[in-house]
Amino acid sequence: RRCVQETDAMVELSEAPKQKFKSICSSIDKLDKETWETVRRELIEDKGLKPEQADRLGVFVTYKGSPFELLERIKADNIFNGSELGLQAIKEFELLFTYLKNMDALNNVSFDLSLARGLDYYTGVIYEAVLIGANIGS
Repeated sequence: RRCVQETDAMVELSEAPKQKFKSICSSIDKLDKETWETVRRELIEDKGLKPEQADRLGVFVTYKGSPFELLERIKADNIFNGSELGLQAIKEFELLFTYLKNMDALNNVSFDLSLARGLDYYTGVIYEAVLIGANIGS
């Protein structure tokens, strides 16, 4: 699950130009098949980001794991400090994870900041579902 606010905050905090948002998302979306080094090279050489901007984005996209544990790590590492959008995204994630916990569905959820599929045209929450034991996803 991802929300657009969180990705906007990542781009904002990386100091990458906002007009490159779609281009950045299309590169980050490749992380399920490519290494960070390959995506970083693309961001710099093909998309025109400065190395330090790509490196700042790289900090964000390495955050993956179980929802509440990862959320606590994000808060402890202060990765969204300085971004109102990022702090709002944290609140939304806390609410979502609380709902999932109360519905006894939290163990079926993984939290991944590198999920960027469709963020160039979606305006809200996105989810990705994976059928375990099959080679399909959405």
